[in-house]
Amino acid sequence: MSIDDIVTRHRPEARLDRRERERMLATLGLSTEPRPVDGVIPLADLREQAPRAPRPRRTRVPAVAAAVVALLCAGGLAAWRLTGGSNSTAPASGSGPAVCAGTLPASWDAARSAIPLRVDGHDAVPQAAAPNGTQLLSWNPTPTTVAFGLRATDGTVTPVATFPGQDLDATGTDGRRVVVGLGQRGTDTTDVQLIDSITHSRLHLLPAAPMPAGWVVRTDVAILDGYVYWGATPRGDDHRGVVIRYSVADRSYRVLATLDRFPTVESDIRGVAWPTGSVRRPGLPRALNPILDAAGDPVDRLVTDGGTYAWQQIDGDQTIFHWADGSGDTRTFRVAIELQHDGAMLTGVSGRFLFFHVNKARGTESVLDTRTGALAPAPRDEEVFSAAGGHVFAMAGAAEYHAIDAAALRGFACR
Repeated sequence: MSIDDIVTRHRPEARLDRRERERMLATLGLSTEPRPVDGVIPLADLREQAPRAPRPRRTRVPAVAAAVVALLCAGGLAAWRLTGGSNSTAPASGSGPAVCAGTLPASWDAARSAIPLRVDGHDAVPQAAAPNGTQLLSWNPTPTTVAFGLRATDGTVTPVATFPGQDLDATGTDGRRVVVGLGQRGTDTTDVQLIDSITHSRLHLLPAAPMPAGWVVRTDVAILDGYVYWGATPRGDDHRGVVIRYSVADRSYRVLATLDRFPTVESDIRGVAWPTGSVRRPGLPRALNPILDAAGDPVDRLVTDGGTYAWQQIDGDQTIFHWADGSGDTRTFRVAIELQHDGAMLTGVSGRFLFFHVNKARGTESVLDTRTGALAPAPRDEEVFSAAGGHVFAMAGAAEYHAIDAAALRGFACR
C-alpha cells in the first residue's frame, strides 16, 4: 500500500500536494524517487485549464451521485500503467479481457455534443436520480436563488421548489418527492424539507424529530421507498450519534440506531446503509457489494446507469474496476496510476463503457470498453457521470452540462 492509498482510505477528502507528500514520505523513511515509467501510457491531448468556479451541488455527496471529482493541481499529463487481468481477491467478479490502449471513435464527438442541459435558459446541474430514471436538477433562476425540478425520461422538467441562495447540504428524490437539507454557509444542516411535486406540500422534518436538544445533522439525507433517513450528532462531537427514519405514509419517526461513533448514512442504487444496519433495494445483481462493511465504513464507490453497474477498489498502487450487468455478467480490470498523480476516481458507467478520472490533473477523463479491454482518454470531457434511467452527462465547463446520447456511443478495440 502506498502513502497515497493510506491518505485516500483514512482521509478520502484530502489531496496531498507534492511538498506534503515528500515530507510525509521522508518522515516515514520512504523513497521520494519516482517509479520507473516503463509501460506507462500518457493520456494525450490534455490542455491547461484555469480553475473552475464552485458548482451549486451538495457538499456531502454519497457514492452514487453523483460523482463530483476535485481537480486540485495545475494541470499536466496524467498517466496510467496497463496491467490487465482479473482480481483474485474479489471472488464475486469474473475476469475481463486484458486492458490495452485504444482510441475513441470519431463518432463519439457527435454523441457528446448534445444540447446543453438547461431549464428556461439557465444552465442546470444534475443532482440525483430516482430508480425509475426521473432526474433531479438544480439551476439558478436569479443570482441569489436556487431552483429544483424533476426531469422526466422524455426530457420535460417539472419545477418543484425555489430557495434563497444558501448551502444545500443534501438532496435526493424518489421520482415524486424531493428531500433537501438546508443550512447557512459554514454551518450544519438546519432544516430538512420533504417536498411533494404533485401536492406541492412542504414538510419541515427536524422540529418534531426525536433528536436531543442541541444535536445537529451532519450526514447525507436519503429517501427510499417512502422513508427519509439521516443521522444526528451533538454539535462538535463525532463520537456519538443516532440514525433517524421518517415515514412519509404516517408521518412517524423512528430511531433506528444509537451509536458510539459518527452516524454515517450512505445511499446509492443499492439502498441506504448506516453503521449497524441497511435497507437493500431488491432485484440487483448478486455481485454488488454492500454499501458499508462490518465496521460501518464504505466498501467501494459504485456508479450505475440503472442497467449496468461499476465499482472500484484500491489494491496497492492499482485501482481495480469491477463491472456488472443485470444478467449477472461481471468483469474485473486493473489499472495502475502513476505516483505523481492521486489515483483514479470512477465517475460513470454506460452499458459496456466505464468512465474514470485521474485525480490531480485536469481534463483527464478516460473510457474503458469492458467488452474489448480497450482504454482511451476522453480529453474533451472534464467529467462524465451516469445515473439511473440510462442518463449519462458530460461537464463541459464551470456549470455547463450536456446529456450524452448513450445509444450513439460505439465500441472500440485495442490499437
